[in-house]
Amino acid sequence: MKENDSIIPAKHPRHSLGYLIFQWLRQAYDELGLILLLDLYLLAVFMLSFAPAGLFAWLEEQSLLAFDEWNVVQMMLFLLGMWLSLNGWLALNHHFSQILTFQYPLWSLFWSSYLSFMKKSFFCTLVLGGGAGILIFDALVFPRMFPGQPLVSLTAVALAFWLLLFLGMVQVHLVPFLACQERPFGVAVKRAVTVALWKPVRTLFILLIQGAFVLSCLRLPPLIFILPGAYAILSVLSLLILLDEWRDPYEKTPEAVRAGA
Repeated sequence: MKENDSIIPAKHPRHSLGYLIFQWLRQAYDELGLILLLDLYLLAVFMLSFAPAGLFAWLEEQSLLAFDEWNVVQMMLFLLGMWLSLNGWLALNHHFSQILTFQYPLWSLFWSSYLSFMKKSFFCTLVLGGGAGILIFDALVFPRMFPGQPLVSLTAVALAFWLLLFLGMVQVHLVPFLACQERPFGVAVKRAVTVALWKPVRTLFILLIQGAFVLSCLRLPPLIFILPGAYAILSVLSLLILLDEWRDPYEKTPEAVRAGA
């Protein structure tokens, strides 16, 4: 029988959003020390990832990552920083997936798994960054394309923002799928789209938490030592709960895991 890429709902009791929140708070409280250490790892990855772009901007304009009049080299270095940072984010999620499935990985797993996600994080950067860039560009250009037709402009801008929201919902699940399952990138995208459509309320809740955490870190930078890891636990835990509810064609049995299959 041909292996199916889709997620097939199983006849298991559905876990509510309240159940997810309770489990998330309990796991986050139990792993506060681990969250702190891994967030320090992640912060180091971010600093190293954007160091070339920052150094180049300082040498060129005496300013770190100045956003005025970027040249091609500076833009490429910034995109490189985004790619390497996303790679560290995948490694962080992978480490928490190991913890939440009771595999108790060594601390060195973070750095070894960092190298294993280079290809996936590259495609993820292209899809998420490229998709968001195109949609934001469309939202800014559409009103100028139809200056005498406000209804058409409003409809086009609304469609662009709706697609941008849907892209945000997809990325909520895309990172956990890439971090937790050893599957091709295209399969992870299809599964992330499926979950975003099948669980829109849970997905929007996680997306709102993600946005709130990002804004909190920008307003209070010390929160970067605790909030990224707490959010990673939330997203990974949500995926594990969903996999428990569904017959997953890519979920390995304990026997297969022990056999190294």
